[in-house]
Amino acid sequence: MFKNYNRQEEENTIVSPSNGAFIPLSEVPDPVFNQGLLGKGFAIMPSDGIIKAPISGKIVTTSESKHIVGIETKNGYSILIHVGLGTAALLGQGFKYLITENQTVTKGDPLLEFDLNFIKEKAFSPLVLTTLINIVEDQMLLNWQNADELIAGETPVVNIILRHKLNM
Repeated sequence: MFKNYNRQEEENTIVSPSNGAFIPLSEVPDPVFNQGLLGKGFAIMPSDGIIKAPISGKIVTTSESKHIVGIETKNGYSILIHVGLGTAALLGQGFKYLITENQTVTKGDPLLEFDLNFIKEKAFSPLVLTTLINIVEDQMLLNWQNADELIAGETPVVNIILRHKLNM
């Protein structure tokens, strides 16, 4: 049976939240991420300490440890950006939010800053993880882009193509 999908829309293109090198999620040294327990996604070995919005939407998740940001899009799916492995234990040291919860952001807006050298020294890994946490397989098609070196707020990484909603 054929499934009908909408044309690709710019608002459904997820760009890199960080400058750095692309890493497949399957290579992340943490089973919560590499087994997809928090959704499908990708990782980045960051080259600096700035995180930008990979998509436009509303900030729906922040934490006292300042290492995560969740964004919900107008199409209803959510993106989670998680900076580093073992960074929750730092209790916010080395991190600075540039946003507040419920704030609306545009793709490419700065979200948070972190001290990359501090994170490399104190955490298990500085990897920046980006996951789509509520993808519904039969309603969305993920079209992964080819990119090795990523530019925060600019380089397309994945396109989400939403299935047509047919009125019958």
